[in-house]
Formats: sequence, C-alpha cells, structure tokens
Amino acid sequence: MTKLRVLALALALLLVTAACNDDKSDPSFARFGTSKVTLPDGSVKSMLVADTDALRHQGLSGVADLSGYDGMLFDFQTDTDTQFWMKDTKIPLDLAFIASDGTVVQTLTMPICPSNDNCQRYAPSAPYHFALEAPAGAFADWKLPPGAHLQIG
Repeated sequence: MTKLRVLALALALLLVTAACNDDKSDPSFARFGTSKVTLPDGSVKSMLVADTDALRHQGLSGVADLSGYDGMLFDFQTDTDTQFWMKDTKIPLDLAFIASDGTVVQTLTMPICPSNDNCQRYAPSAPYHFALEAPAGAFADWKLPPGAHLQIG
C-alpha cells in the first residue's frame, strides 16, 4: 500500500470516528426536531425540540452556543411533573413549565451547576405538558411571565 493510500485511509477513519462521536461537549443538533413558538407579542422563536426520553435527557447538556436557535422545547406528550437539573450544562438557562394549552405555569432561572455531583433539581409548581429552556435573561427580554400564553408549533 502506498503512503498516499495509507494517509487517505487514516483520514477516512478519522472522519468516520468524528461523525460517530457522542461527546456531549460537541452536541449534534441534527438529532433534535425543530419547532416555532409564538410569544404573546406575536414574535416567533425558533426552538430545538426534545420529544423522546433520550433527547429530553440530552437536552442542552454540553451546549455553549445554540447555533442560531432561541432555545429548546421539551414535549412530554402528556402532563408530567418531571424535574429539571443543570448537569453538564455550560450556560445558565431560563426554564418555563407550560400547560398543554400553551399557558406558562411557572418560570425560573437555573444557574450553572457548580458540581455535577450535587446539582439542584427544579420541580414544577403544577403538572405541565411542555418545558421551554432559553439562555438566562431571555424570558425578561421576551416579557414571558407566568400566565402568558404561547402558541406552540
């Protein structure tokens, strides 16, 4: 085998390995769906969608840049009281728990977890159907208080 062929084979193996890498520090948004969320003022935000257990577990872990998306929408397909946490999350996030009709049940801000061994759990005040995460401060900019109504989809 010539040196050029060996080099080409090594490069091909490197590219395949990189494509299969599941390192949370470099997440692939390709696994997530996308959706639009319309805010009470009529503005539309572009969201990644986590609608399976695996995608909801991944969430925004390891993400430092949303690559043009405004946040992530978690669709539980039914009412739930699932708690959130910031394990492996690199940016502080606003979190909204949202009823099936689009009404914001509760909002809060989650700071970065200082130690993955002891991350705080964020529990909803009532069952919810969707959760929305965005960079901390976004909800103040979006004027998104509890009781506001969102159009999802």
